[in-house]
Amino acid sequence: MHEVIPQISSMLCVEYSIRGENIHKEGNQFNNCYVGFIYMDASGNRQFCINSYDGSFNWQQDTLQMNTEELGASSIQFLIFLSKSGTLWVDDVVFLD
Repeated sequence: MHEVIPQISSMLCVEYSIRGENIHKEGNQFNNCYVGFIYMDASGNRQFCINSYDGSFNWQQDTLQMNTEELGASSIQFLIFLSKSGTLWVDDVVFLD
């Protein structure tokens, strides 16, 4: 899932609920399981600001902040990505002012 985020202020913050079940890398899988932002920096390079996850855990609240102005971020997208085995649930996603 990805969604383009309008650049409204210099600080971008997202809060969400998350749960994982047996998240682990097998064989030739990529070692990626995260929630966060992908963006272009001032040089036009793709960068990430993410929270990564592994293993099993019950529902918990998590937050991620990114200073868009400091990073020179543009073309910001919100991502939920799982390329490992296991199951990841993300709910109650709220972008804070």
